[in-house]
Amino acid sequence: MWRPERASGTAARLQTVDRADHSLQVPGDWRRSQRLQADVFDVVERRITALLRPPMSGLRPLI
Repeated sequence: MWRPERASGTAARLQTVDRADHSLQVPGDWRRSQRLQADVFDVVERRITALLRPPMSGLRPLI
């Protein structure tokens, strides 16, 4: 059961996909399902990359 309200007060960032089930499939529309899956994976990749990126403040360029 999808309960996005339970993430309130946590560091979680939710991505809700309209009309898709838990497997990110839209019944009767395989093309939209593939696009949605690619979009969600892109969001996951960007969020992980942001978490792994070292903070820029206080760093001096190497010369």
